[in-house]
Amino acid sequence: MKTLVSVILILISSNFNSQDWKPGKTDSDGNLIIVEMKKEIDNKRPIEEIISVDMKWSVVIEYPSEDKQSYYIFNNETKQIFSTKSFEEFLNELQKIPDNTTIRKIGKCTAPFDYEMPPEKRGQISELIKKKNCILEDKLMFCYCGAVKMNYPFIIKQ
Repeated sequence: MKTLVSVILILISSNFNSQDWKPGKTDSDGNLIIVEMKKEIDNKRPIEEIISVDMKWSVVIEYPSEDKQSYYIFNNETKQIFSTKSFEEFLNELQKIPDNTTIRKIGKCTAPFDYEMPPEKRGQISELIKKKNCILEDKLMFCYCGAVKMNYPFIIKQ
């Protein structure tokens, strides 16, 4: 029985490329952290704010330009984050998320993370999401206005 359980665990974990999945930093509730900010509002003492993932699956698509792109998938259940600079690798990992899943797309105020992403790449993501009968929600937007310090613990350094 122990061998069977080990084989099942290996099969489940081998579905995702473990070299690109890393443990993420979590908040006091055990949710993966997107950003840690220090905000100063109305010249008052700085307020610390932590924005965390609120669903099992979330993504950040960082696309400020063609030569600076990074893709992230958050698995809030396993506390792992997938990171890559390759659009194809991102699509491959996105394909492995279970069908019929709601995936939260994380955004921010002012310019979105993916503001320079070409329409054809957006279309490929939409097509994949539709094929898997998943939903890509744009419901987690955080505001960084007034931030004097920001830390994204998951970001790949460009």
